[in-house]
Amino acid sequence: MPHQVVFEVGGTGTAQVMGNGNSNHFEKVTLPWTKTESMRLEGAELEVGVTVAVVPGSVKGADGTLKPAPCTIEVDGEQVADNQDGRSAAPCAYKLKG
Repeated sequence: MPHQVVFEVGGTGTAQVMGNGNSNHFEKVTLPWTKTESMRLEGAELEVGVTVAVVPGSVKGADGTLKPAPCTIEVDGEQVADNQDGRSAAPCAYKLKG
């Protein structure tokens, strides 16, 4: 059964976004941005898993400084990763398994 994976990056304006799902992509997008993918795991992926991730670019914070845009990942309707509304410099990532 395929998994529905939803990548979201919040904020306003434009930002570079790098994502890793069915394919790797790097694009300049208008925020807020959402991408939904249907992912089917096969063979060893069911045991080992596949990492899905979104790395948001920087946006201007309320104080005028640059910070990571807020990001989240949902799998099958459940939020599984976030970057604490941009407070964490880490990307949003999750290991998807069978």
